[in-house]
Amino acid sequence: MNKDGLMTTAEFANLCHVKKRALFLYDEIGLLKPERVLENNYRLYGMNQYRKMDMLKALQSTGMSLEEIKSLMNSNDQKETLHAYRTQTQQLKEKIASMQDTLSYLEEVTALMEAWNTHGEQVLFQRKDKGSWLHTVPIAHPGTPLQVDYLTCGYELGVISNDVEHIQPDCLFRKVKKHAGNARMEAGVYAVMFQRTQNNKIGTSAQSFTDAIKVSGLQYKPPVYISQVWQDWSLQTKETVLCFEIQIS
Repeated sequence: MNKDGLMTTAEFANLCHVKKRALFLYDEIGLLKPERVLENNYRLYGMNQYRKMDMLKALQSTGMSLEEIKSLMNSNDQKETLHAYRTQTQQLKEKIASMQDTLSYLEEVTALMEAWNTHGEQVLFQRKDKGSWLHTVPIAHPGTPLQVDYLTCGYELGVISNDVEHIQPDCLFRKVKKHAGNARMEAGVYAVMFQRTQNNKIGTSAQSFTDAIKVSGLQYKPPVYISQVWQDWSLQTKETVLCFEIQIS
């Protein structure tokens, strides 16, 4: 920093955590010009430009192009600028919400896969569930053979059965936000068992879970939730791991 309180390109770039070439580009396109240019073409920046760089980086992180940012930041129309900031704020909130949904999904799958690595197949164990809102769709012909697939309903696809004895699927479900839900998977402790299945068929895997629940002597509360945990993404087999869950407390 010189005696006037101005910084070189390198100093200002370090302060703002950007590359020097980014400052050269911003200068070239008229987005952020240095406060002073010396006779030897050295650029100097002032601390008052830090706030503009801060806003530039914030807008760029929302996905706006440099040309859009330039137009916005150089505008003299305060109402237009305020409207643009509000729009970007709303879009960013929506992006964060979407990422939060993805994070929740990945955390759920990670927890289940870790439980699979610990317990394996056909082992009844217990785990706490924080509860979820569900979007459910009745099955047209309950009791008929059912094959489920992620493409049908998206993330967290599974089926619900109120018949613990025979586990006949009653409806499809997927986890959703509260405003999109029509049912609730209650928070509590669940008895859980993983089963392998071919072609996503549930019936051939359900009997082991039913038998294990009977033998355990646990007091349970229907329904049974059966969700897909993962598939063989390499498509070398048609095997899927299913997760059977029923609330016990």
